[in-house]
Amino acid sequence: MNSIHSSPVNPFSNQNDYDRYEDKKFQHQQYPYDESPTLHQNPFENPPVSYIPDKAQPPIPDYDEEKKLKHNERQRLKQLRSRPRFHYTRLPYFGILVTIIQVVVFIVELAKMAKLTGSAFQTKPYFNPMLGPSTYVLINMGARYIPCMNGVEGITTDPSIQYPCPNSTSVDTDVCSLNQLCGLSGIPIVDDAYDPHQWYRIITPIFIHAGFLHILFNLLLQVTMGFSIERAIGSVKYAIIYLLSGVSGFLLGANFTPNGVASSGASGSLFGIVATNIVMFIYCGKKNTNMYGTKKFGLFLCIMFGEIVVSFVLGLLPGLDNFSHIGGFAIGVLSSILLLKDPFFVYEDGIITYQSHLSIWQEFANNWNPYYNFEDKIVSRFYIWCGVRVLCFALIFVYFALLINNFFGKSILPEENSCHWCKYISCLPVNGWCEQGELSVQTNSADDNSQSTTASATTSTPTSATSTEPDSIDNTGFSEPNKRETVLDSVFESSTFENSTPLLGRHEESIHASLALFIIMGLFTFTALKFKKKQ
Repeated sequence: MNSIHSSPVNPFSNQNDYDRYEDKKFQHQQYPYDESPTLHQNPFENPPVSYIPDKAQPPIPDYDEEKKLKHNERQRLKQLRSRPRFHYTRLPYFGILVTIIQVVVFIVELAKMAKLTGSAFQTKPYFNPMLGPSTYVLINMGARYIPCMNGVEGITTDPSIQYPCPNSTSVDTDVCSLNQLCGLSGIPIVDDAYDPHQWYRIITPIFIHAGFLHILFNLLLQVTMGFSIERAIGSVKYAIIYLLSGVSGFLLGANFTPNGVASSGASGSLFGIVATNIVMFIYCGKKNTNMYGTKKFGLFLCIMFGEIVVSFVLGLLPGLDNFSHIGGFAIGVLSSILLLKDPFFVYEDGIITYQSHLSIWQEFANNWNPYYNFEDKIVSRFYIWCGVRVLCFALIFVYFALLINNFFGKSILPEENSCHWCKYISCLPVNGWCEQGELSVQTNSADDNSQSTTASATTSTPTSATSTEPDSIDNTGFSEPNKRETVLDSVFESSTFENSTPLLGRHEESIHASLALFIIMGLFTFTALKFKKKQ
């Protein structure tokens, strides 16, 4: 007979204890950070650190986020390298076109100056530190000059007042009419008063520069930073921001600068591009690769804002139009928010997603499609940001509507601006800097003991206005300066300039203004060259 041997059974135990033990052991293997003690824990020993209650555990690395960042970086590089740098779809067409126009216009300026005065560079009655033509020639070619754009009380209301000619090389040759000085479409006389309506002078100054140094530094920034931004956002968006910023700057200056100030240059547009550059950098955040390839996000951002502050402070020097800088920068920020793609905080985990191997048409369409990569965005933040875009559009519309109505809505502008403190945004109240640009009228006597009225404009730019008897001077043309100077010697007894107010270029302030401009453009260009990432 076979005997069956069974293990002894503890009468005081429960058969289910073994099952509970196995379950506890299995549970511990699945959840190693369980705070409850195991069955074999020695009650006389301190529990391991990881099992001490209320002890914070170290964060587990988010490997999924790192993988996502690496994947998107690979996608970005594939998209960037899918076509060569100089592929026809990546060329900055608008920047190239504007650069060519500005260079051609500057050559025409020098040629016209040489034809009228015999020298391409202004040396008389003062030296142009920018190495270029006189302000009279710039006004004649389209610089922003308020008497050519709208009526000014006491100035355009008197057609007998004479102004400097584009060929003036001496204070004795200020015998041109406002129509001859402004040129272009001309200034008609209606009801014995000039009726100027050259509204396009808020656009044309973008393409006009005061000299070699002026255009050199502007183009240096435009070709470096400007071309890179155009490649990144597209030619159409870049053109909109560039033109809106330039026009907004000259429009703001037309409303608040003194009536005798002439202004030209692409500084307003370039400040708009600088604003776009800052917005693009902020949009990338710390996680995503920015266009400069730097990891020092905070430091680089502080440097950018520091450059802007320094530029606005230097804009207080005479000869620089700070209104153009401020207006261009403000509209540059608003238009960038309106037109650029969504920033990093709209995306999940703050990671901007990219797609490689897209066709040319797909890239163009995605650049304008706000719902591009919508599945990777946080819905609530996306629609909030759409509301921010609408607000920026409304602010741009209000900006232009108010300034256009304030300037062009009046048939005659007051002799002095209604905003008396606004001029201090563009000047420092020292050495009479804030009084430069104010127009005034005076009366001079002639050699034949007869009286003739003259008017002069004391300006921060070399512009002045004089008046004499209309029939005593032949103003039919200004292509022969020597002949007219002989006539003027027998007519005028003294200079019609008010020497109490310095003219730009005749004093050290003009040199300071030139140096300030070089510093501003140098700062931005240095940043663009040093941190520019090879693409």
